[in-house]
Amino acid sequence: MRSGLILALALSTSAALAQSPQRSRAVPVQAAVATPTDNGRMILERARGLLQTGGEGAAAEAYSLLAPLEPRWSGTVDFSYLFGRAALESGKPSEAIFALQRTVVADPGFAGARLDLARAYFEAGDNEDARREFNTLNAQQPPAEVLVITRRYLKAIDRRSLRYRAGWQAVAEFGGGYDSNANGGTSDTTFLGFALGEASREADSGYYGAQGQLAYSMPVTPSLVWRSALDARHREYPDAKFVSQTGGRLRTGLALAVAQWQLAADVSAELLALDGKDNRQVLAIDLSGHAPLTKATTAVASVRAAQVRYDDNLDIQDVEQWIGALMLQWRPQAARSWQFQVGPLGGREEARRSGSPFSRDLIGARAEVSKATRAWIWKASLGTLESDYDGLFFGEARTDRQVSVQLQVDMPELFGGWTLRPAVAFVDNQSDIPLYEYERVEAGLTLQRRW
Repeated sequence: MRSGLILALALSTSAALAQSPQRSRAVPVQAAVATPTDNGRMILERARGLLQTGGEGAAAEAYSLLAPLEPRWSGTVDFSYLFGRAALESGKPSEAIFALQRTVVADPGFAGARLDLARAYFEAGDNEDARREFNTLNAQQPPAEVLVITRRYLKAIDRRSLRYRAGWQAVAEFGGGYDSNANGGTSDTTFLGFALGEASREADSGYYGAQGQLAYSMPVTPSLVWRSALDARHREYPDAKFVSQTGGRLRTGLALAVAQWQLAADVSAELLALDGKDNRQVLAIDLSGHAPLTKATTAVASVRAAQVRYDDNLDIQDVEQWIGALMLQWRPQAARSWQFQVGPLGGREEARRSGSPFSRDLIGARAEVSKATRAWIWKASLGTLESDYDGLFFGEARTDRQVSVQLQVDMPELFGGWTLRPAVAFVDNQSDIPLYEYERVEAGLTLQRRW
């Protein structure tokens, strides 16, 4: 997803750079090369309009208009740029490189052409030439939105390079906010005539915390990478200390990339403590993969098998867990800054202890939409989950139905490489057992940095 968002930003920015006044004329590269006739200029303007429309279909049509004219008109900046851009956006980066090379040789200050040349090298897998062109563009002091794009591409090149060499990565995150129901408790004060303790009643609190990750990856082959990561996190609730959380996770596994297919298998161990006391341990195996279905659609699948163990006082909740999800991602060819995804999820949790009522079937779905602009990336999601328990709770059958909504905005690299992320989430959990009904609103602000 991240590379797609970078591409969307680059498309809109290079289009804007190409519309500067000095780009409106054809600049001869060689005096002997024919310049476009009136009919030719009409073709150029038609191709320019198609490229401004956006989408692979429009780019392919522009390419088909321009390709027959390439032998005669390749010596003009306007033609070479439009032909190179049409080739790039219709999936022909090698052809785009030659045309865009001619453009930047003739007009070294043409920022839009240099940005597209760097992108063409990147799409062709030529990391070092792409890096050189992005750095050259940065040295020309381009607009701020162009700097944002080039920095993200350079980071993507660094990540891609890790496939061929061992390397470390780190993430640090700090944040705070407010949670209206930190423990997911009921708003009732009594249940079946008994007064409820604070652990069962909803407790609101502000919060603050930090988390970090240290990751290492090492290529086994150019297509297969071994990777490991250690995560640690803490969140403090000053007004509800009994749910203050400290946790950590160690993960290791293999990732395979073949063409546009990607597969990964990971083993992980996770610990969680509440108010400094052991609460939960999870051992899990995760399998995931994604593959393109069409030029605009990708399928993403994941499967988890885990054992979940609680502290001795809560071991009635120990379960064996099997969860699966399938998501379809769609990025419209005419509006690549948008991405939509939707799909089902489901699974089974089997209680480990005989007589425990916590065995349950899970079924749900999730939908998400995101959009990238030059300054920020926003994402909204909607999820549903139904939990149908096997056992009886206080003599009654239990089914929970949960709806969750989340909205977040990423403002990357506002200062010193830090990303600012405001977010708000709402959860509504309805249950046949009133004790397990609750609503929860969380609003927070996070600062994140990657190295």
